[in-house]
Amino acid sequence: MAHPLKHAQSSARKFGGKAEDYLPIHNWFDESKAFLADFRHRALRHHAEGIFLAEKLFGMAIVNSDGNQVPVRYVGEQHVKEDLGRIPTAQDWLLQIRPQRWMYGHYSESGIVTTMPSTSLCRANEDSCRSRRETASEDQGPKASVQNKNHSSSA
Repeated sequence: MAHPLKHAQSSARKFGGKAEDYLPIHNWFDESKAFLADFRHRALRHHAEGIFLAEKLFGMAIVNSDGNQVPVRYVGEQHVKEDLGRIPTAQDWLLQIRPQRWMYGHYSESGIVTTMPSTSLCRANEDSCRSRRETASEDQGPKASVQNKNHSSSA
């Protein structure tokens, strides 16, 4: 479905009441279209964690115009399933991000060293992470090498 109104109309058919009863929830799921107007906007809220966040924001249930309580989680699940055919996890989305060098942080003039990628990410992309660690050490000098070694032993 392409528009929150269509999702809201679908909710009204499924749960009763009017489309307007559900529109705030469906608008929330699709708000990220404001800054990324393609399918990738869904990575921010179209997952199990997003559904539970909607429940925190809108409450456990809404009362539709027919006077019936409808669980917000059901409305969120309906929205995500209509768009994706299933309910992924946030991890399903995040694992599809192709790491870029800037995402790892950097060594700054103030001496602050941001951490390198987590061990789990490196397990998934071992060769990529190894070459990034080596490149970072070469680019950032001896302090970065010490930081990288310290990070590796603490993980």
